[in-house]
Amino acid sequence: MVVLASVYSVNSVSLVVVESFSLGRRVPSALGPVLLLDLRCQLLFPHWGFEGVTGRDEELVRETLALPGVFTVVERTVEAALVLAPLNTGRDVPTRVLVGCRSGRRRSVVLAEVIAASIIGRGREAVVKHHHLHGTVTGSE
Repeated sequence: MVVLASVYSVNSVSLVVVESFSLGRRVPSALGPVLLLDLRCQLLFPHWGFEGVTGRDEELVRETLALPGVFTVVERTVEAALVLAPLNTGRDVPTRVLVGCRSGRRRSVVLAEVIAASIIGRGREAVVKHHHLHGTVTGSE
């Protein structure tokens, strides 16, 4: 799994900030250029065996990435972010991708990391921020 530093660009490269969060808690500010990916009813998997773990757990990452349609969701999100990013570069405003799930600790964390890694793999700058990674984990997401 890729863990990315949370820093902003100091050059003219388009910057995308990918943020994981809990849709059951306060949604991060949606001011400025924002894409919102709501995973509450998408990419679901059984949670038995995953109680108390987060999207940093290797087995959970493997299970999440094995879900049908996950790479289609990632690809479409990356494409949309890369279309928006150049429009905001001159204003020094990052394009934000908000990835939310129920707890903000599992699927959203995995998808945020994969989306950012895909953006970086395309030669663009991206950073990840996890808003609720260290909150309380519920039995089901």
